[in-house]
Amino acid sequence: MFADDVKMYGKVDSDADVQFIQRQIDSLCRWSAKWGLTLNAAKCKVLTLTLRRQPVSSAYTIDGVELERNAVKSKLRNKLRNERHRHPAEERSGAKRARLSGEAAASAGLPNYTADAEDDELVDATYILKNKEDLSSAEAVELKKKTFVARRTMLTKRKEPLTALKERFPWLFDSNEVWDEFGRICGSDRREAARAVINRTFEAVSRRFFTKDQGEVLRAITDILKISSTALSEGRVQMRDGTVQSEDLVLCRYTDEREGLLLWAVSHSVFAVKTERRLDALLQFVQEKALGVNEPMSGTSRKLCEKLSAFVGL
Repeated sequence: MFADDVKMYGKVDSDADVQFIQRQIDSLCRWSAKWGLTLNAAKCKVLTLTLRRQPVSSAYTIDGVELERNAVKSKLRNKLRNERHRHPAEERSGAKRARLSGEAAASAGLPNYTADAEDDELVDATYILKNKEDLSSAEAVELKKKTFVARRTMLTKRKEPLTALKERFPWLFDSNEVWDEFGRICGSDRREAARAVINRTFEAVSRRFFTKDQGEVLRAITDILKISSTALSEGRVQMRDGTVQSEDLVLCRYTDEREGLLLWAVSHSVFAVKTERRLDALLQFVQEKALGVNEPMSGTSRKLCEKLSAFVGL
Protein backbone atom coordinates (compact mmCIF):
# COMPACT_ATOMS: atom_id res chain seq x y z
CA MET A 1 0.00 0.00 0.00
CA PHE A 2 1.42 3.38 -1.00
CA ALA A 3 0.21 6.88 -0.17
CA ASP A 4 1.72 10.17 -1.30
CA ASP A 5 0.92 13.83 -1.75
CA VAL A 6 -1.99 14.00 0.71
CA LYS A 7 -3.37 17.45 1.46
CA MET A 8 -5.96 18.56 4.00
CA TYR A 9 -7.50 22.01 3.95
CA GLY A 10 -10.24 24.00 5.62
CA LYS A 11 -11.56 27.51 6.07
CA VAL A 12 -10.46 29.14 9.33
CA ASP A 13 -12.49 32.05 10.69
CA SER A 14 -12.23 31.28 14.40
CA ASP A 15 -10.47 29.16 17.03
CA ALA A 16 -13.28 26.62 16.68
CA ASP A 17 -12.25 26.08 13.04
CA VAL A 18 -8.64 25.51 14.15
CA GLN A 19 -9.79 22.90 16.65
CA PHE A 20 -11.96 21.21 14.01
CA ILE A 21 -9.02 20.88 11.59
CA GLN A 22 -6.84 19.48 14.40
CA ARG A 23 -9.52 16.85 15.12
CA GLN A 24 -9.49 15.87 11.45
CA ILE A 25 -5.70 15.52 11.57
CA ASP A 26 -6.01 13.33 14.66
CA SER A 27 -8.61 11.21 12.89
CA LEU A 28 -6.29 10.79 9.90
CA CYS A 29 -3.48 9.73 12.24
CA ARG A 30 -5.69 7.09 13.86
CA TRP A 31 -6.78 5.79 10.46
CA SER A 32 -3.15 5.64 9.29
CA ALA A 33 -2.06 3.76 12.40
CA LYS A 34 -4.92 1.27 11.96
CA TRP A 35 -3.67 0.37 8.51
CA GLY A 36 0.01 0.27 9.41
CA LEU A 37 0.98 3.61 7.91
CA THR A 38 3.08 6.23 9.64
CA LEU A 39 2.82 9.97 9.01
CA ASN A 40 6.22 11.66 9.07
CA ALA A 41 5.61 14.92 10.97
CA ALA A 42 8.96 16.29 9.79
CA LYS A 43 7.75 16.19 6.20
CA CYS A 44 4.31 17.64 6.89
CA LYS A 45 3.90 21.39 6.47
CA VAL A 46 1.22 23.99 7.23
CA LEU A 47 0.31 26.70 4.72
CA THR A 48 -2.04 29.65 5.32
CA LEU A 49 -3.60 31.43 2.34
CA THR A 50 -5.26 34.69 3.31
CA LEU A 51 -5.57 38.39 2.47
CA ARG A 52 -6.18 39.33 6.08
CA ARG A 53 -3.65 41.50 7.83
CA GLN A 54 -4.20 39.55 11.07
CA PRO A 55 -5.29 35.98 10.26
CA VAL A 56 -6.52 33.63 12.97
CA SER A 57 -3.49 32.17 14.76
CA SER A 58 -3.23 28.42 14.36
CA ALA A 59 -0.81 25.61 15.18
CA TYR A 60 -1.31 21.95 14.27
CA THR A 61 0.35 18.78 15.55
CA ILE A 62 0.85 15.17 14.56
CA ASP A 63 1.43 12.84 17.51
CA GLY A 64 2.34 15.83 19.66
CA VAL A 65 4.86 17.25 17.17
CA GLU A 66 4.03 20.77 16.02
CA LEU A 67 4.06 21.07 12.23
CA GLU A 68 6.37 23.52 10.50
CA ARG A 69 4.95 26.35 8.44
CA ASN A 70 6.37 26.53 4.95
CA ALA A 71 6.32 28.79 1.91
CA VAL A 72 4.20 27.78 -1.05
CA LYS A 73 5.86 24.92 -2.89
CA SER A 74 5.87 25.22 -6.67
CA LYS A 75 3.80 22.07 -7.08
CA LEU A 76 1.09 23.30 -4.72
CA ARG A 77 1.18 26.77 -6.21
CA ASN A 78 0.51 25.38 -9.68
CA LYS A 79 -2.43 23.36 -8.39
CA LEU A 80 -3.96 26.38 -6.67
CA ARG A 81 -3.62 28.68 -9.66
CA ASN A 82 -6.85 29.48 -11.44
CA GLU A 83 -6.50 29.00 -15.18
CA ARG A 84 -8.19 32.27 -16.01
CA HIS A 85 -5.73 34.25 -13.88
CA ARG A 86 -2.56 33.01 -15.56
CA HIS A 87 -0.41 35.69 -17.15
CA PRO A 88 -1.08 35.65 -20.93
CA ALA A 89 2.53 36.45 -21.86
CA GLU A 90 3.79 33.35 -20.05
CA GLU A 91 1.04 30.77 -20.13
CA ARG A 92 -1.61 31.50 -22.77
CA SER A 93 -1.51 31.77 -26.53
CA GLY A 94 -3.76 31.64 -29.58
CA ALA A 95 -7.35 30.84 -28.75
CA LYS A 96 -6.47 30.76 -25.05
CA ARG A 97 -5.38 34.38 -24.79
CA ALA A 98 -6.26 36.02 -21.49
CA ARG A 99 -9.76 37.28 -20.92
CA LEU A 100 -9.07 40.81 -19.83
CA SER A 101 -12.40 42.57 -19.38
CA GLY A 102 -14.50 42.43 -16.23
CA GLU A 103 -13.51 40.95 -12.90
CA ALA A 104 -11.77 37.76 -14.04
CA ALA A 105 -9.73 39.44 -16.72
CA ALA A 106 -8.43 42.23 -14.58
CA SER A 107 -7.01 39.69 -12.17
CA ALA A 108 -4.22 38.86 -14.62
CA GLY A 109 -0.88 38.94 -12.84
CA LEU A 110 -2.22 37.86 -9.45
CA PRO A 111 -0.38 34.50 -9.39
CA ASN A 112 2.61 36.55 -8.22
CA TYR A 113 0.71 37.66 -5.12
CA THR A 114 1.96 35.55 -2.21
CA ALA A 115 1.90 37.90 0.79
CA ASP A 116 -0.79 37.66 3.44
CA ALA A 117 -0.78 41.44 3.62
CA GLU A 118 1.11 44.26 1.97
CA ASP A 119 4.66 44.36 3.23
CA ASP A 120 6.59 47.50 4.14
CA GLU A 121 8.36 47.58 0.78
CA LEU A 122 5.08 47.72 -1.12
CA VAL A 123 3.66 50.40 1.19
CA ASP A 124 6.82 52.47 0.77
CA ALA A 125 6.70 52.13 -3.03
CA THR A 126 3.08 53.30 -3.09
CA TYR A 127 3.89 56.32 -0.92
CA ILE A 128 6.93 57.31 -3.03
CA LEU A 129 4.95 57.12 -6.28
CA LYS A 130 2.22 59.33 -4.87
CA ASN A 131 4.37 61.94 -3.14
CA LYS A 132 7.89 62.09 -4.58
CA GLU A 133 8.15 64.51 -7.50
CA ASP A 134 11.78 64.04 -8.57
CA LEU A 135 11.62 60.35 -9.51
CA SER A 136 13.52 59.36 -12.65
CA SER A 137 11.57 57.60 -15.40
CA ALA A 138 13.33 54.32 -14.68
CA GLU A 139 12.56 54.56 -10.95
CA ALA A 140 8.90 55.33 -11.62
CA VAL A 141 8.52 52.40 -14.03
CA GLU A 142 10.05 50.00 -11.52
CA LEU A 143 7.83 51.22 -8.68
CA LYS A 144 4.72 50.96 -10.86
CA LYS A 145 5.56 47.36 -11.66
CA LYS A 146 6.15 46.65 -7.98
CA THR A 147 2.77 48.09 -6.96
CA PHE A 148 0.84 46.51 -9.85
CA VAL A 149 -0.45 43.64 -7.74
CA ALA A 150 -1.77 46.03 -5.08
CA ARG A 151 -3.93 47.78 -7.67
CA ARG A 152 -5.27 44.53 -9.12
CA THR A 153 -6.05 43.25 -5.61
CA MET A 154 -7.95 46.43 -4.73
CA LEU A 155 -10.13 46.16 -7.83
CA THR A 156 -10.63 42.44 -8.33
CA LYS A 157 -10.33 40.88 -4.87
CA ARG A 158 -11.45 43.58 -2.48
CA LYS A 159 -13.69 45.25 -5.09
CA GLU A 160 -12.90 48.69 -3.73
CA PRO A 161 -14.43 51.75 -5.46
CA LEU A 162 -12.47 53.76 -7.99
CA THR A 163 -12.36 56.67 -5.56
CA ALA A 164 -10.21 54.53 -3.25
CA LEU A 165 -7.94 53.63 -6.16
CA LYS A 166 -7.55 57.29 -7.12
CA GLU A 167 -6.79 58.28 -3.54
CA ARG A 168 -3.94 55.80 -3.42
CA PHE A 169 -2.74 55.86 -7.05
CA PRO A 170 -3.73 59.27 -8.46
CA TRP A 171 -1.09 59.10 -11.20
CA LEU A 172 -2.91 56.16 -12.85
CA PHE A 173 -5.75 58.40 -14.07
CA ASP A 174 -3.97 59.52 -17.23
CA SER A 175 -4.24 58.21 -20.79
CA ASN A 176 -0.58 57.16 -21.08
CA GLU A 177 -0.67 55.51 -17.65
CA VAL A 178 -3.86 53.64 -18.56
CA TRP A 179 -2.12 52.26 -21.66
CA ASP A 180 0.94 51.31 -19.61
CA GLU A 181 -1.21 49.50 -17.05
CA PHE A 182 -2.98 47.59 -19.83
CA GLY A 183 0.46 46.58 -21.07
CA ARG A 184 1.29 45.19 -17.62
CA ILE A 185 -1.93 43.17 -17.67
CA CYS A 186 -1.29 41.79 -21.17
CA GLY A 187 2.45 41.41 -20.84
CA SER A 188 3.12 43.62 -23.89
CA ASP A 189 2.50 47.14 -25.20
CA ARG A 190 -0.34 46.91 -27.73
CA ARG A 191 -1.20 50.54 -28.35
CA GLU A 192 0.42 50.98 -31.79
CA ALA A 193 -1.05 47.79 -33.24
CA ALA A 194 -4.44 48.73 -31.79
CA ARG A 195 -4.30 52.23 -33.25
CA ALA A 196 -3.50 50.82 -36.69
CA VAL A 197 -6.62 48.61 -36.62
CA ILE A 198 -8.90 51.40 -35.36
CA ASN A 199 -7.52 53.84 -37.95
CA ARG A 200 -8.27 51.30 -40.67
CA THR A 201 -11.79 50.79 -39.27
CA PHE A 202 -12.56 54.52 -39.13
CA GLU A 203 -11.16 55.11 -42.62
CA ALA A 204 -13.24 52.30 -44.13
CA VAL A 205 -16.45 53.52 -42.47
CA SER A 206 -15.60 57.10 -43.44
CA ARG A 207 -15.38 56.12 -47.12
CA ARG A 208 -18.62 54.13 -47.03
CA PHE A 209 -20.59 56.89 -45.31
CA PHE A 210 -18.96 59.81 -47.16
CA THR A 211 -17.94 61.69 -44.02
CA LYS A 212 -14.68 62.72 -42.42
CA ASP A 213 -16.22 63.74 -39.13
CA GLN A 214 -15.02 61.24 -36.52
CA GLY A 215 -18.12 61.69 -34.39
CA GLU A 216 -20.32 60.72 -37.33
CA VAL A 217 -18.04 57.75 -38.13
CA LEU A 218 -18.33 56.51 -34.54
CA ARG A 219 -22.12 56.84 -34.71
CA ALA A 220 -22.09 54.85 -37.96
CA ILE A 221 -20.09 52.09 -36.25
CA THR A 222 -22.59 51.90 -33.40
CA ASP A 223 -25.43 51.83 -35.96
CA ILE A 224 -23.86 48.83 -37.70
CA LEU A 225 -23.64 47.10 -34.31
CA LYS A 226 -27.26 48.09 -33.53
CA ILE A 227 -26.23 50.20 -30.53
CA SER A 228 -27.98 53.40 -29.48
CA SER A 229 -26.08 56.56 -30.35
CA THR A 230 -26.27 57.65 -26.69
CA ALA A 231 -25.14 54.33 -25.17
CA LEU A 232 -21.46 55.27 -25.07
CA SER A 233 -22.21 58.32 -22.95
CA GLU A 234 -24.51 56.45 -20.56
CA GLY A 235 -22.74 53.17 -19.76
CA ARG A 236 -20.69 52.17 -16.73
CA VAL A 237 -17.65 53.42 -18.65
CA GLN A 238 -18.57 56.50 -20.66
CA MET A 239 -17.09 58.55 -23.49
CA ARG A 240 -18.12 62.12 -22.78
CA ASP A 241 -16.70 65.56 -23.65
CA GLY A 242 -13.20 64.30 -24.46
CA THR A 243 -13.00 62.11 -21.34
CA VAL A 244 -13.48 58.49 -20.38
CA GLN A 245 -15.47 58.38 -17.14
CA SER A 246 -16.80 55.89 -14.61
CA GLU A 247 -18.40 56.33 -11.19
CA ASP A 248 -18.36 60.11 -11.81
CA LEU A 249 -14.58 60.04 -12.07
CA VAL A 250 -12.52 61.05 -15.10
CA LEU A 251 -10.36 58.00 -15.85
CA CYS A 252 -8.42 59.62 -18.70
CA ARG A 253 -8.73 62.15 -21.51
CA TYR A 254 -8.56 61.80 -25.29
CA THR A 255 -8.22 64.18 -28.21
CA ASP A 256 -10.23 62.35 -30.90
CA GLU A 257 -12.85 59.60 -31.14
CA ARG A 258 -10.39 56.99 -32.43
CA GLU A 259 -8.20 57.23 -29.37
CA GLY A 260 -11.27 57.66 -27.17
CA LEU A 261 -12.80 54.39 -28.37
CA LEU A 262 -9.58 52.53 -27.63
CA LEU A 263 -9.22 54.07 -24.18
CA TRP A 264 -12.89 53.29 -23.49
CA ALA A 265 -12.23 49.59 -24.21
CA VAL A 266 -8.90 49.50 -22.37
CA SER A 267 -10.43 51.17 -19.29
CA HIS A 268 -12.83 48.24 -18.84
CA SER A 269 -9.83 46.00 -18.20
CA VAL A 270 -7.61 48.44 -16.34
CA PHE A 271 -10.34 49.56 -13.93
CA ALA A 272 -12.13 46.17 -13.77
CA VAL A 273 -15.51 47.42 -14.95
CA LYS A 274 -18.01 45.11 -16.63
CA THR A 275 -19.82 46.58 -19.62
CA GLU A 276 -23.56 46.46 -20.17
CA ARG A 277 -24.98 43.81 -22.47
CA ARG A 278 -26.05 46.47 -24.99
CA LEU A 279 -22.39 47.47 -25.48
CA ASP A 280 -20.94 43.96 -25.60
CA ALA A 281 -20.60 43.84 -29.38
CA LEU A 282 -18.64 47.12 -29.56
CA LEU A 283 -16.35 46.26 -26.64
CA GLN A 284 -15.65 42.79 -27.98
CA PHE A 285 -14.98 44.08 -31.51
CA VAL A 286 -12.36 46.52 -30.21
CA GLN A 287 -10.84 43.96 -27.85
CA GLU A 288 -10.60 41.14 -30.37
CA LYS A 289 -9.71 43.02 -33.55
CA ALA A 290 -7.63 45.88 -32.15
CA LEU A 291 -6.33 44.83 -28.73
CA GLY A 292 -5.81 41.12 -29.40
CA VAL A 293 -7.93 40.03 -26.44
CA ASN A 294 -10.06 36.93 -26.94
CA GLU A 295 -13.39 37.12 -25.12
CA PRO A 296 -16.34 34.71 -25.15
CA MET A 297 -19.21 36.22 -27.12
CA SER A 298 -22.91 35.60 -27.38
CA GLY A 299 -24.12 34.43 -30.76
CA THR A 300 -25.70 37.81 -31.45
CA SER A 301 -22.54 39.74 -30.57
CA ARG A 302 -20.44 37.39 -32.70
CA LYS A 303 -22.66 37.96 -35.75
CA LEU A 304 -22.55 41.74 -35.26
CA CYS A 305 -18.76 41.73 -34.88
CA GLU A 306 -18.39 39.64 -38.03
CA LYS A 307 -20.71 42.00 -39.84
CA LEU A 308 -18.60 45.04 -38.89
CA SER A 309 -15.36 43.17 -39.67
CA ALA A 310 -16.62 42.31 -43.14
CA PHE A 311 -17.83 45.88 -43.63
CA VAL A 312 -14.39 47.37 -42.95
CA GLY A 313 -12.39 44.49 -44.46
CA LEU A 314 -10.77 43.09 -41.30
